[in-house]
Amino acid sequence: MSIGIGVIAVVVILFAFGFFPAALIGRDIILYHDFSTTAQALEQYQNTSKKAAGGSPLSASEVSDLRKSVLENMIATVILEQYMRRENTYDTYAKNARELIASALKSTNAATLPKATDKLYGLGVEDFQQKILFPQALQDALRQGIEKDGKNFADIVSEELRKPRVRTFIVPWYWQDGHLVNKK
Repeated sequence: MSIGIGVIAVVVILFAFGFFPAALIGRDIILYHDFSTTAQALEQYQNTSKKAAGGSPLSASEVSDLRKSVLENMIATVILEQYMRRENTYDTYAKNARELIASALKSTNAATLPKATDKLYGLGVEDFQQKILFPQALQDALRQGIEKDGKNFADIVSEELRKPRVRTFIVPWYWQDGHLVNKK
């Protein structure tokens, strides 16, 4: 009896902290916690930017659109990582992406970077690099590699996004033809 209660307690705690899937792409999982953290960081950035420009915070509709876009981009990143692994190019492109980030951050003031990432995104420098910068840098590295081989990046991405079966959980969208669409 006490083992059953212990298991239930662990499951409740995991769910309370968002450690359950928001999306499943093949065998890869996007945890709700990771999705939520990234979405909150970008929401904070957008609100900070709007406030600095004299605007009002994001509306509920804008927040929903932003969250949808964040999850869609996270799913696309996983799908492109799967493509790179099939092509045996992930390690090379990930290395290129990390070098691009390091190069870009080298010119920033090391003392102000933690304050800036916290104020703008609510993230530490490491999380900022991993959640915000790395996915885009990885996609840029992939684009360069594909175009260097004389192939069309947009065509490959479009084809790859339509291939896998993506399942979503606890979010108001599902994956169809390479994009998230609203559940009815």
